Amino acid sequence: MRTEPIEILSRRIFRAFSDAVALHDGQRLARLFTEQGTYTDCFYGTATGHEQIARLIDREFFGTADDFRWTFHDPVGSSELLYARYAFSYRSKVATAPASRVGFEGVAIVSLHGEQIASYREIANTGPMLASLGYASDHLRKILLRENQRVWSQPQFRSHTDAGE
Repeated sequence: MRTEPIEILSRRIFRAFSDAVALHDGQRLARLFTEQGTYTDCFYGTATGHEQIARLIDREFFGTADDFRWTFHDPVGSSELLYARYAFSYRSKVATAPASRVGFEGVAIVSLHGEQIASYREIANTGPMLASLGYASDHLRKILLRENQRVWSQPQFRSHTDAGE
């Protein structure tokens, strides 16, 4: 049973989420999720369960970058679903990346089970940031086409395809 208003819960969850990433603490982030919770990242795909979620942060995120800053803004939602705009930046370890921070904006979509995260996914404007990393155009194309495929595979897009008419 929820003991705090949704406005307070959403701010607490998003703050704990961003703090765990900034502190390079995958286990701390994973504990915000249910045992079989899912984290769908726009770069690395889906991690399921505490072990995979912790690995996503500790190995994937911090394997390619450091000095993460993640701020969530204007959270809204219900007892089952939260949304928040976010700003996300870091210092990339990619050889072609600039020395300055790179970042992007997005929207977090969080499904709740009680006071824990059952699933996290995001919609993010990553194209400009990827270009700033200095990736070759064929690599950028591959990343962006994979995201396009993910978008069009979602059930809500069925009515948008020729087959859905």
